[in-house]
Amino acid sequence: MTAHRTFTEGDPNAAVPFIATAGASTTATVATFTDGNAQTNTYAGGATVTTTSTATVTSVLSAGPVTITTFEGNPATTLTVANYYGNATGYTASIDWGDNTPPTTGTFTNSTVQGTHTYAETGTYNVAVTLTDASGTMTAFVTSPAAVADGVLRTGVAAPRTGVQGTAVAGVLATFTDDNPNAVLGDFTATIAWGDGTETAGTVTGSAGALSVSGSNTYFASGSYQVQVQLTDKDGASIGAPVPVTIADAALGGPTISLTPTQGVAMSGVTVAIFTDDYPYNMPSDYQTEIDWGDGTPGGVGYVKSVTGGGGRFSIQGTHTYAQAGVYTVLVGVHDGDGGTIISGTATVSPPPVYTVATLTDSNLNDTASSLGATIDWGDG
Repeated sequence: MTAHRTFTEGDPNAAVPFIATAGASTTATVATFTDGNAQTNTYAGGATVTTTSTATVTSVLSAGPVTITTFEGNPATTLTVANYYGNATGYTASIDWGDNTPPTTGTFTNSTVQGTHTYAETGTYNVAVTLTDASGTMTAFVTSPAAVADGVLRTGVAAPRTGVQGTAVAGVLATFTDDNPNAVLGDFTATIAWGDGTETAGTVTGSAGALSVSGSNTYFASGSYQVQVQLTDKDGASIGAPVPVTIADAALGGPTISLTPTQGVAMSGVTVAIFTDDYPYNMPSDYQTEIDWGDGTPGGVGYVKSVTGGGGRFSIQGTHTYAQAGVYTVLVGVHDGDGGTIISGTATVSPPPVYTVATLTDSNLNDTASSLGATIDWGDG
């Protein structure tokens, strides 16, 4: 007995969907048919049954390396880590940055794989990129080199400074910045060449966004100096800042003079002035002096001596004899090669003293003192 069965064309129970890979040979079951009868059946008339199956065709991605460049501390920068070829729909990308930090998920943008990362240290790293399809199968793996440079040091303010001979120039000389915002003070050292042959270590304060270098130096001569402040980080990057410094001569000064000589009596080695120098390291031989005694005689040269317990305090001594009594203006000039001052005062000259050397009697009571004369031999030649 021959049984006849009828199948419905397009029966959804017959269709079998399958997945194929583009460019690859695929063997798949596309349909199954059954009439629900366990017996073997013979169909008459050469009957034909058709149905439709859905084939999902996926693309296989491939990837290529790129060269990655950035600098340490570069905050949350988006970096291109690989190129990809094919349709990335349904794929995911994992990025291992090579610095022992956890992998991150990449994004597919314009045939590139991109990710966001901040490197803490300089160096060369191997960035591993893994591409995985929707089924969880890895289809591509590529390693790209990453060159992480030192954060750039930049000069901020280096303002001119002024000072006085013998007094320390101190404080902040220059400011800097580091493009690495994660840098700490311990990453930096500084040196200061003061332009007078002195070099000292600088003190670094602040943070990577605003670093300051300060120091202190005492100049022993007035003039203009070019100070060089050098900042260096732990990776060897270094930057300098020139700072012009102008040093003025230390001031000279002293009190007014008051002398009380006697007419005709020589003043020998008398102190005619006392002056001070704000620069405490000079010696008496560093000064030149002139004395104008105010009586029309040629000026004299003063002799400078240190005052006991001095520390920048000196006396000027001179020798002179006033021929006439009176009040005279005395001027004392003192200079040290870089500058000077004039100390003024007065000399009040008294007439010579009158001594009674003898008592005389005259028998002529009509004589007067004006009619008498006398000579004195003082016995001193």
